[in-house]
Amino acid sequence: MMNPSITAAVITYNSSPYIEDCLTSIHRSGLAWDNVMVVDDGSSDETCEIVRGKYPEVHLVASQENRGHSHACNQALTNASTDWVVLIDHDTEVDEQWYHELCAALERYPEAGIVVSRAIFASDRQTIHCDGGYGHYLGNMILRNGYRNISEATDDDAELGAAGTTSMAVNREKAAGVGRFDEDFFIYFNDFEFSLRMRLAGYKLYSAPKSVIYHKAGSTGYSFRGDGDYPARRAYYILRNRWFLILKLYSLKTLILCLPPLLVYEAVVFLMSMKRGLFKPYVKAVGWIMNNLSLLWRIRRQAIKRRKLTDRELLTADVLTFVPGVVKGGLATLIKRFLDSFFVAYWKLVSRFLK
Repeated sequence: MMNPSITAAVITYNSSPYIEDCLTSIHRSGLAWDNVMVVDDGSSDETCEIVRGKYPEVHLVASQENRGHSHACNQALTNASTDWVVLIDHDTEVDEQWYHELCAALERYPEAGIVVSRAIFASDRQTIHCDGGYGHYLGNMILRNGYRNISEATDDDAELGAAGTTSMAVNREKAAGVGRFDEDFFIYFNDFEFSLRMRLAGYKLYSAPKSVIYHKAGSTGYSFRGDGDYPARRAYYILRNRWFLILKLYSLKTLILCLPPLLVYEAVVFLMSMKRGLFKPYVKAVGWIMNNLSLLWRIRRQAIKRRKLTDRELLTADVLTFVPGVVKGGLATLIKRFLDSFFVAYWKLVSRFLK
């Protein structure tokens, strides 16, 4: 079997604690150094110095300022010359069979626009982070096998509805055709939104669970693994970008028909934000949406022109996936179960009209 043309692009930002383990594991999996790239998003630590000093064969693309994850992903897609670019989070290590299994999946699905590896938590290698996911009509991504034990999941490939960039193989030509990543998202939901646009253009998304990547603790000030305070910067971008995605991609009919559950869910989000002391990020996020309605209208018109799927085909409803620790306590769990049932029933009712 001939391996597909692949560049592995590690997206870094203040990644000095992670970058050596990440790059070494990628090379150990069988990918030549000439096909490895680091795209640094304006790090203020020693990330670039480490790459230049210890990995001179790696192609380094370094921004002078922090311009966001979307910009870095676009830099990877622009600077690579291969058919496929695998966008990889910096706080990861890949399994020894990661590259081989990913190549096999790309060979199996030449029609794909995106193929994602299985992400497993590095701190608990029996727990899956996710195998890609699906787009919930409330604007969140439902994680496939999210936070499940490996013994409860199969290693079978699956067609997906959405994907994230922990290890996301992207077809460069198809990505260019949909406008690549939206840099106004900066970080969070940008990969989710990009994957939905790929689907709207008619491209398939697949998971390759035998291609495994191990996910670590994330970036200070942005990541949350269930313990401690919820980072305000993370809250702002997630609160803002969820509505950004909805208002950009959903049809007017979907927005009207789904307004009641969207408002119910927004009330829950508001209460959860208040409980966690995130009032300022919430207000800031709402303010950004209100102040940028003209921008949203312009990009919405462009996105709608490329649609080849209806929202009924693009979106779904199922149990919402949250990081363990976000929903705590018996009462909160009961409320979530009730709301999940309500949201699923509502989608079954209205989705028949979204043809």
